[in-house]
Amino acid sequence: MRYIRKLFQPTCLLFVALTIGLGASASVEGQKALPQDLTPQEKALIEREKKEKDIAELLIRFSSERLVSARASLMSENYEHAASQVKSYKVLSQYTSQVIGSSIKKDSDRKKICKLFEQSLRRDIEILEMLRYQIPQKYATDVEDAYQQTSKLREMALEAVFGNDFFKESEN
Repeated sequence: MRYIRKLFQPTCLLFVALTIGLGASASVEGQKALPQDLTPQEKALIEREKKEKDIAELLIRFSSERLVSARASLMSENYEHAASQVKSYKVLSQYTSQVIGSSIKKDSDRKKICKLFEQSLRRDIEILEMLRYQIPQKYATDVEDAYQQTSKLREMALEAVFGNDFFKESEN
């Protein structure tokens, strides 16, 4: 058990460091600086929650809802709204990563949330891939940026769940 803790703690520190390195701008200390992309109802739900784990779960849900909305907007040919939802998704997923990396204290909770976050990001990548090919070129940069960020966040979440050696090549 000690070996697992020793292995897991540096992984979480790496997750936090890489998250901050991606240019995160919001402060998560005490959840004071919630992103502007949240609606007043979403902010109220987050402020009602006491546990960091529950806040992270809400943020994961809210960010994924942005992509579902972007897909629906794309299908109805409302490209500007789709692009703005993708931008909002990008901000919220980055903020979610920050909250997971810096606020959740218990290792078991952090690992569970990282797994949930990774699964959500995997579904989000599928939606972003569809958006990349169907959105007009004028809005493609936003979608491509979100796709790249989501891929990096997913990689970090996988490393937090399975360890630093998850993506290293085998020595065969």
